[in-house]
Amino acid sequence: MTARTLRETADALIAATNAFDVNTALAPFHADAVIDDPSTGHRFDGHPGIRDYVERYFIGYHSVTRFLSIETIGETAPACASISPVTSATKSAFSTSRSPPTG
Repeated sequence: MTARTLRETADALIAATNAFDVNTALAPFHADAVIDDPSTGHRFDGHPGIRDYVERYFIGYHSVTRFLSIETIGETAPACASISPVTSATKSAFSTSRSPPTG
């Protein structure tokens, strides 16, 4: 994934979470994607976990998200994007990554 493609994907995720649209927020994620958010102390696995994450921390807290940074790690390694969900109570960042397909 290129930095540009990752940025477009992050922008789509931000737009979906800011609209509190869970189904659209799930669209950019592979079925086995993982969100590991240290601010929550939890890891969210696959679409069911990511749905729970979006519903609990974006919809539940009425978060408004903004883009912070982007980093690619080589040609074949997972990429990482940081975004910040901002609520009246908390500020946090999370990263998403997915291992490249094998085989």
